[in-house]
Amino acid sequence: MATKDGMPVDPPELRPFDLHPYRIGVINDFPGIAGDLADDWVRAMELAFDEAYASRRISRSVEIVRKELYGHPYQSAYSGQAVYRELVEKEHVLGVIGPMKTDDSLAVQSEVEKLHVPYISMCGSEHVGGPEVFVCQQGNLPDEPPVALDWLAAKGITTVALVAENNAIGYEYMDYFLDNAPQRGVEVVALSTSIAQADDLDHIAAEFERLKRSGAQCLAYWGLGHNNTKLNPALEKAGWEPEVKVMSSAFVTAAMGERWARALDGWAGLDQFDERNPHYQSLLDRYEKRYGKRPNNAMFPCGYDMARVMVEALARLKYMAPSAVTKGIERVRRLPAAAGAPGTYISFGPWERRGYRGEYLVVRRAENGKSILDETWVEKVHNRT
Repeated sequence: MATKDGMPVDPPELRPFDLHPYRIGVINDFPGIAGDLADDWVRAMELAFDEAYASRRISRSVEIVRKELYGHPYQSAYSGQAVYRELVEKEHVLGVIGPMKTDDSLAVQSEVEKLHVPYISMCGSEHVGGPEVFVCQQGNLPDEPPVALDWLAAKGITTVALVAENNAIGYEYMDYFLDNAPQRGVEVVALSTSIAQADDLDHIAAEFERLKRSGAQCLAYWGLGHNNTKLNPALEKAGWEPEVKVMSSAFVTAAMGERWARALDGWAGLDQFDERNPHYQSLLDRYEKRYGKRPNNAMFPCGYDMARVMVEALARLKYMAPSAVTKGIERVRRLPAAAGAPGTYISFGPWERRGYRGEYLVVRRAENGKSILDETWVEKVHNRT
């Protein structure tokens, strides 16, 4: 995106022999659902691209071609596939960032395998990846259960009632939760796999009432996040208040605003922003200077990091083709990350398709309408004391 005095401007009409901008597609599969989160996600990309051009890290401006879709769980795989094809075949982009959700990313992956234009997803499934498929994982389905179990063990929790939503991510979460619980001294004493990713309150409450009879100290809920506003009302209806309530990175909704945080009051969960990260704080300052706000959520730094990966790929281009972008992404090493705890970085390679390394997952809790970094995670898990 071209800039003037640090602000974006519309590019002039280009002639065939002018220096054309890099065209990068962005697929947003959270349109109008998550408040300003999706806009903050894309604006952070704009900031990363404009900063890179202003500093001459890249020799051309970047034109973002943004597409919206609803996709899963509302529609089918076809909408995501159609948007990716449109970006490649009609918009002629060099690479694509997004979508966000796992189901939509899996759907797009099949098109990437046909058209070979690289894309960077932020989904957490281990099943997303390939020659042109890269992931800056906002959440990670295999990694989140061990992190949560470390946190539970540090709190002295030994018995858990586990809910795995009846969908692809719920079952992937469950597999890794059950696989990692024994070595941490945690026993899953009750299990539910019948709650859908957008279920009704009565059914959730009935399942919670059944799980309550197990006497578990902790309720662990692993799903997409569309039931988040129903969880506490369902617990109230079931007459159950577990000692500890913990969830997957669906907890990111607590950072969407006070109403969403209050809906998860008393819950802890996995997230991916940490106020102690100096790269995150610097990004917040620059974002506020440009856009007049400080969005404290994980989507915002992840969007910036994804764009920074693309910047580094573009900076390494020897010719303007998607295959060269793929090779450029593979050469990104130890890129300091704005997401995650201090020390988080991003590295890819010829056979490495998941970028975030280090303590990129953190445990936060919802309290009084805010998302707060959890002290147990900081003191006992992160510092390994």
